[in-house]
Amino acid sequence: MHDNGTPRATHRRTALLAVLVAVLGTTSAFAVAAPAREPSGAKAAQAEYPLPTDKDLDGVADTVDSCPIQAGDLRNGCPSELNAEVRGRWQVNQLLTKLVSLTVAAPIGSRIQLSCSGRVKICGKTKHVIARTTHRLTSLTKFFKAPRIYRAKLSILVRVTKPRQIGLYKRYQTRTGRRSPAVTERCLSTEGRIQPCEG
Repeated sequence: MHDNGTPRATHRRTALLAVLVAVLGTTSAFAVAAPAREPSGAKAAQAEYPLPTDKDLDGVADTVDSCPIQAGDLRNGCPSELNAEVRGRWQVNQLLTKLVSLTVAAPIGSRIQLSCSGRVKICGKTKHVIARTTHRLTSLTKFFKAPRIYRAKLSILVRVTKPRQIGLYKRYQTRTGRRSPAVTERCLSTEGRIQPCEG
């Protein structure tokens, strides 16, 4: 008898190697031919549909914002005018002016800044700030010491503001001749610049 084990084993090994080479070659071909993955989820949506630009960060896209560089609270992106009023009551004679009361009517959450200037300290400090009002009507009279009687050319300035709204600027200047203080009233932009009031 002849021993054919060795030739058969060699043949099997050769066949197995041929199969492995064929499989590995096919896998490599698939690996080379495999397309690159496309972004998925939020990244894919962002790449296909970029977010709109909103320079003033008021939640209204610049493409439909009527005031794209000024943050506003209205649907068109513009600021509304703050519903505020400063009310001063005075008593005057030929030389002096007496402050009876000074109040601010404004929405709750408004910011009020009171400042005084002149040769004497009318309201004690250069500036008083109420960062956030808690009532619709706020009295500023408490910042003025009794008897609250002043000579001419003293100035009282009140600023009333609220984010994304047009604020109020009101200035009183005392004078002589039985005349009430001269009043200057303007509006304040959302950045705090003094500007004429529309309407």
